[in-house]
Amino acid sequence: MDHLMPKRHKPLDKPQIAKQTLGHNDANNLEEEEEEEDRISDLPDSILCQILQKLPTKFAIGTAILSSRWKPLFYQIPNLSLVINDTLLFHPNSDPLTLNATFISFMYHLLSVTLRDVPEIRHFCLDSHQDYGNVHIDSWVSIVLKLKVQELALFFEITNCGVSIRGIFSCTTLVHLLLSQHHVLNVPSSVCLPNLKSLFFDSIQFADGDSLERILAGCPVLEELSLECVEFDDIEVLHISLPLVKLLMMRNCHHESQFELVLDVPKLELLHYNDFVAEGYTVKNMNSLLKAHIDVGLSDEQLEEGVPLYDSNVAEFVSACSNAELLYLSQVSMSAIQYSCRPMPTFHKLTKLKLGTMNPNGWQLLPHLLERSPNIQILVFMEGFLDHKGCYEIFERCMSAFVPVCLSFHLQKIKIEGFNGKKDELKLIEYFLKTAQVLKTVKIRWACLYWEEKQVGIWKEVLMLPRCSKICQIELAKLR
Repeated sequence: MDHLMPKRHKPLDKPQIAKQTLGHNDANNLEEEEEEEDRISDLPDSILCQILQKLPTKFAIGTAILSSRWKPLFYQIPNLSLVINDTLLFHPNSDPLTLNATFISFMYHLLSVTLRDVPEIRHFCLDSHQDYGNVHIDSWVSIVLKLKVQELALFFEITNCGVSIRGIFSCTTLVHLLLSQHHVLNVPSSVCLPNLKSLFFDSIQFADGDSLERILAGCPVLEELSLECVEFDDIEVLHISLPLVKLLMMRNCHHESQFELVLDVPKLELLHYNDFVAEGYTVKNMNSLLKAHIDVGLSDEQLEEGVPLYDSNVAEFVSACSNAELLYLSQVSMSAIQYSCRPMPTFHKLTKLKLGTMNPNGWQLLPHLLERSPNIQILVFMEGFLDHKGCYEIFERCMSAFVPVCLSFHLQKIKIEGFNGKKDELKLIEYFLKTAQVLKTVKIRWACLYWEEKQVGIWKEVLMLPRCSKICQIELAKLR
């Protein structure tokens, strides 16, 4: 979030599952092959099942439709995975009304007839880009739930299209659930998902904060929770209390509504927070944290109205991550911490620090980060330095008379992305080379396209800088 607002992320990537799509345009090819001698059908059932398992689903189902020999084998495929993308089924120039009617008929035939004797399926994914009516969608999902599905992924691109059945909140076989829809999700008063370990919500609309809390209360073994562009119509405080969760991701959930965030996540290991600032943060337990990505900014509305406690809220939230071994801070997060004037905790366990774009506030904060992180081994400037003159002087004024402990004893690697070869950058590299006693490598990658002669000149200047560590190697990315 190296602008005032967090970067708008693309929707959650779809799970990496066997790429299987459904269609029924391959019948002619299969019929022609039947006229030839069919030696494959003479193979044992076990081998044929392995063949079917490796085929895209449209071909596997095609064999069940066209061949009596293969039909019973389809139902014996272990770990059956169905991935349905409506954009791949029909010709793009098809009449929309005809396409919708055909797809609706196809789905009912697939789920009610073709899969009638299938005892269970491992994974079902529906990627829908048309409005087929929520009544039909609910019917399809209801049938899938009865097939003891373990992994369910539903993507609906059209606004107000999506699933709303209560059965999705009482499926005892579900282990992974991914739901992306621009539609209100109605949550029953009681939720029972005893085996759910991964839950991903994208663009979901909740009537209130209690809806999500009811879902989480019904997921006793949940280990992964991701909320992206989730909206709450009526909420003051959002409680996320999960005793076993290890991964928590929140992106752009404060855009439409402001609320306080309360976290009680004693087993959390990975926190990815890319959002607008909350009204306040209360972290009850985050002692197991290993990695934290913090990118907290202000929305347009917050910029207009003003958020008096913005800086202190961000600083407080970052302080709650003091147990992390890896920490990323964006440009706006660093600026907020600097403006807050809040005492910074000691990051005793921190071994890798990654920083976003360095503006003057980042330069001013950097000495304090180094001093409060005594065990840093890897320092990464991920997005380079903004071109402001006098930044190294700011850095130098904020440094204490003593070299930070991490530079004297632990820092082994520095990586600089987006290097421009400016004087302030060269002075900072010179400082690290003079003070980092156990430094092994400094890797530098250019940000801009200098002509080769200038790159060579700057490169020679870097190589001539004195080094405190005798084993330090400087690597510069290839000349462009």
